[in-house]
Amino acid sequence: MKYQNYLNYKIPITMNPLEYGKLIEQTDNKYIVQLNTSNIVIINELDNENLVKFFRKGEFIFEFKDFKKSEFSFIRTIEDQRYTFEKNKLISTEILSTASSIKIYDDTDAIILKNSTPLYKDIVNYDKTYLENTYIFKNYPQAWFICLKFSLIFLLYIILFVIFPETNENMAMAVLSGNNIIKLRKTSSKYNWKDLVFNINNKVFSKNLFENLFSQFWIKVENEFTENNHMFILMKIKYNNGEFSSIGKVQRINKSDFSWYIDFIIENMKFKSEYYNETQMDTIIFSYGFKEGKIKNKQNLGFNRSLQKFKNFNLPISMNPMDFGRLINQYKIENGIVYILQNENEQTITFNKFENHNEVEFFKSGIRLVKFKDIFINSSENKFMRVIDNKSFYFKNGEQILFLSEMKTKFISKTKVSKNLTLIK
Repeated sequence: MKYQNYLNYKIPITMNPLEYGKLIEQTDNKYIVQLNTSNIVIINELDNENLVKFFRKGEFIFEFKDFKKSEFSFIRTIEDQRYTFEKNKLISTEILSTASSIKIYDDTDAIILKNSTPLYKDIVNYDKTYLENTYIFKNYPQAWFICLKFSLIFLLYIILFVIFPETNENMAMAVLSGNNIIKLRKTSSKYNWKDLVFNINNKVFSKNLFENLFSQFWIKVENEFTENNHMFILMKIKYNNGEFSSIGKVQRINKSDFSWYIDFIIENMKFKSEYYNETQMDTIIFSYGFKEGKIKNKQNLGFNRSLQKFKNFNLPISMNPMDFGRLINQYKIENGIVYILQNENEQTITFNKFENHNEVEFFKSGIRLVKFKDIFINSSENKFMRVIDNKSFYFKNGEQILFLSEMKTKFISKTKVSKNLTLIK
């Protein structure tokens, strides 16, 4: 199987759902497939197209559409990019954000570039009529052409709004590409940001490392808290290869939310790909500031749930599917609802909820780990029975109150009467 690399994820180059990985469940034209230990796809197969949703550790990452063009080729659309595959090979890429599209061809014969150079006044049509009609992409990487186009936009923006801001204060720069107009204007941020940077020295992310750095950050800034303000904060990581990643969204916290923010970052990093957790870091940056007004204190991120230890598995003592992990998908079946979830241990759970019982299965890498049935006894006392193999566990309000095991024994047979029986008087 050949794969397409997208956002550091590998997507199989195929329209056959069963070639993606191990099938967990199929209902009509919907397939739930385990790509690897961390990633799951949900594929809705239609006549000539597939609608695919990609999840990692229960978190939705992206979605795309595959359209069958012919027996040997199909078109994959992800956000504003369109990829054409033929015989399991990428043959063209298009950027759909412009009306005319930027086409990047991979294996077509190169044509010699013209010697003439267009005038600057025709720079708007230059990239459309001159470069687009040649195949410079054959000799240079795809990314260089995209960088060239956006470099021109950035250069004009600098000239208009940075070098000569006084004469262009009210001017909007229009960069034409086909029929599209991209307008750039000055914007003001509602936050006044400050940065505190920590050098990491080629370490990878870990809970202990983050807790230590955030404690150092907190010591430096906690005196800026008052009785009537709160902090806005965003954590960013710069990796050794120069890439940046923001961890979560901007958060607003009080002075009492120190532990909450640590849990918030740790939970976010759990659901990042291996790339973000295993790539060496250059720096960790805390961008922050303060605003007037108190906000409501944050609550603990952790699940309020009890766990049953069964062999090597931690099984939530709950009849609620949301206590088993992050919801990936749900759909109705006859007399019930199916929930597809993924937990922090990279396990996939199918949770079939019926009126009087639940049927639950745990999978990892498409292999079933454990299967059990939970039967309602008394909802007011949160009382139910869990049946695993030949064992029955009774729970009440999150605690085990009884355990029964069905033992296999031989049938008790009658003993033979002894012929040498001696009566004692």
